[in-house]
Amino acid sequence: MTVTELTELLDTSESTIRRDLTQLHKRGALLKVHGGATVLNGAYTTKDAKVSEREGLYVEEKRSIAKLAAALIGQEDFVYIDAGTSTASLAEAISEREAVYVTNGILHAKCLAEKGCRVFLPGGELKEDTQALVGGAAVEWLNKYNFTKGFFGTNGIHLEKGYTTPDISEALVKEAAMKRCREAYVLADSSKFGHVSSVTFARFEDAQIITDHISDPVFQTCSNRGGRIMIYTVTFNPSLDYVVQAEQLVPGEINRTTSEAVYPGGKGVNVSVILSNLGLESTAFGFTAGFTGKALQEMLLEFGAKTDFIPLADGQTRINVKINAGQETEINGQGPKITETGIQELFEKLKSLKAGDVLVLAGSIPSTLPENIYEWILMCLKDKDVKVVVDATKDLLLNVLKYHPFLIKPNNHELGEMFQTTLTTEEEIIAHAKKLQERGARNVLVSMAKDGAILVTEDGEIYKKQPHNGTVVNSVGAGDSMVAGFLAGYLNTGSYERALELGTAAGSATAFQSWLASREDIVKLLDRPYSEYQI
Repeated sequence: MTVTELTELLDTSESTIRRDLTQLHKRGALLKVHGGATVLNGAYTTKDAKVSEREGLYVEEKRSIAKLAAALIGQEDFVYIDAGTSTASLAEAISEREAVYVTNGILHAKCLAEKGCRVFLPGGELKEDTQALVGGAAVEWLNKYNFTKGFFGTNGIHLEKGYTTPDISEALVKEAAMKRCREAYVLADSSKFGHVSSVTFARFEDAQIITDHISDPVFQTCSNRGGRIMIYTVTFNPSLDYVVQAEQLVPGEINRTTSEAVYPGGKGVNVSVILSNLGLESTAFGFTAGFTGKALQEMLLEFGAKTDFIPLADGQTRINVKINAGQETEINGQGPKITETGIQELFEKLKSLKAGDVLVLAGSIPSTLPENIYEWILMCLKDKDVKVVVDATKDLLLNVLKYHPFLIKPNNHELGEMFQTTLTTEEEIIAHAKKLQERGARNVLVSMAKDGAILVTEDGEIYKKQPHNGTVVNSVGAGDSMVAGFLAGYLNTGSYERALELGTAAGSATAFQSWLASREDIVKLLDRPYSEYQI
């Protein structure tokens, strides 16, 4: 239900409703979402209905789902098809006869064979109700194969409980088959969302969902690409960072290092690395050139971050020198010239983003790009329901507020500069953060270095987090780590409070290292078990 609906129903104020929803969310009684709340537990089923009872339900929905699924099958595919009525519609919709099929559904096998398809059945016991082959023999047989694609039915889809079915014997077969699939798809009509059955056979994120309709806002956000929200970062001018420690830096003299290292650099790149360290997949967009660009991509892959950079013909990816010799000194390279063709290619990539995806725009704009490039990007995405995070300064940030970015992250000094004033108290910081919300920002995260961070949420909540104790070694990347930690916390739990806690820990942990923090570094600083920051 929405906040407005609850306000009218209970005849109370919105602030009271929002406060009560927050408390119920903390207790695990419901899941707080943007604009309202949803139940955590839907209907619970313990018995599987017979095929004859289910095959007449949601017929048109199953046919439309089946058409979408069938279009994914190519002639080179080795396909597993699970038993069930939704997958039976898939068998009927299949037109690709060159692919090879395996199914534990008797009716499915007959249908495919009549089409002239090559089809195999595993061994096992025939379950009369579902016309499925189940049992240890089926599991043993399936464990020998590696499928390119697998299509599965389910009795329930739940964010916490995953994909469920009433029968343990069928669950074991589903589980074994899904583990052998390079790509796994769950076919489910809208009635399955929020339901739970006796046995879980896969986690929510283990498969992509093909469905007819999703009404629940939680599932609308999370089920995109099968529960894996796609996160993208943009770094217009990434770098190789040459980080050195020295006892002193004397101009005009030969200076020797005490330690040195080379890392991938750039604000968006930093966000991608920290996300990877926290177990979230992201893709780094941007521009690269020359041998340094190739080295950058290889490094990012080593750190577990995916890349989809646009190669430029002229110049080379910049090398930034960062020196810590009592004070931090930086010498930043220029980077390659970004062409008009390159810009157009980036926008083509951005057009592929879907509702629920997250895009992080971080850092300054190179001189070879239009100053309003951030505005162009948000204008391009304004009708896509993409969650955009903007970590930039002054006009770069102010000019995008009208497009309602999901999160902006100025520090307290940057926040003051936007309003041509100096902010000295928490009350002043909160008041000016709310002014940015009045201009369009949904959530405002203000970092304050040694004073911690303040989060002003779209729900009207204000959260504060004190900094963690430790020795600052290198502050480069701390703000980017905070953004990544915040996103990981929010996307995993839906809680802004958890997001702030994980974000603050990530930012502090990076500041205490010579480079970006590992997950172990971050976890050490958390106030509660790391499991509480994961679904």
